[in-house]
Amino acid sequence: AMAANEIHNGDVQEMDVRLSQGKRSGQITRRRDLHKKQAMTLGRAIPSLQEGCSTSQTFGESGFETSYVVKKFPTPAEVGALEASPDRVHLSMTWMIKTMTIVQPMLSTPPPIQSRMYQELSNAYVHFTNAKKISDVPFPFNYAQILAIIL
Repeated sequence: AMAANEIHNGDVQEMDVRLSQGKRSGQITRRRDLHKKQAMTLGRAIPSLQEGCSTSQTFGESGFETSYVVKKFPTPAEVGALEASPDRVHLSMTWMIKTMTIVQPMLSTPPPIQSRMYQELSNAYVHFTNAKKISDVPFPFNYAQILAIIL
């Protein structure tokens, strides 16, 4: 839920808001400054969560929705930590890995299978980071116009 919300409501929407409010010279900013400003202005509320199973997740016409189905609601302490965190996906990933490490001695699965769980979580985070790059970097307008003329 945190990853989908981060990609859907990423830095591009914030850039569009800044573009409509000021001159082009004031549009250059670093990512960490953008997140600090976003945290101050938008309140950084976590996405709406519903308790249920994955089969009850539905999507609207746009492919994204503002409510996500989770198995269990986060505790108030977890919600507070997520709201204060500048990188919610990383925090959620840290919690998952920590939980897996704690329960590892109690699992009866062989070590190669357990190591594969860590590997798949790592792959998921790498793919999220790549999707975030694509989401955050706007396609150059001039390049899009040239492609439209050529095609």
